Amino acid sequence: MDTSLDGEFSYLDLSKKIVGKLKSLIITWKVRAQSRKHLAEMDSRLLKDIGLTEADRSQEIMKPFWAE
Repeated sequence: MDTSLDGEFSYLDLSKKIVGKLKSLIITWKVRAQSRKHLAEMDSRLLKDIGLTEADRSQEIMKPFWAE
């Protein structure tokens, strides 16, 4: 296995990919948490406007941030 920076395989490239994926995952989790927080704060009129029921909201806000 070639571990040089100019070789076919590079630990630096691998590290960058891992860091990039982790950053993307953390951003996704943060957006989900914020979205669910906003959903929890909506009144029934706003829920109706976006086509959700109280049951839909309850189901969604009970999910952990890592769950889709």
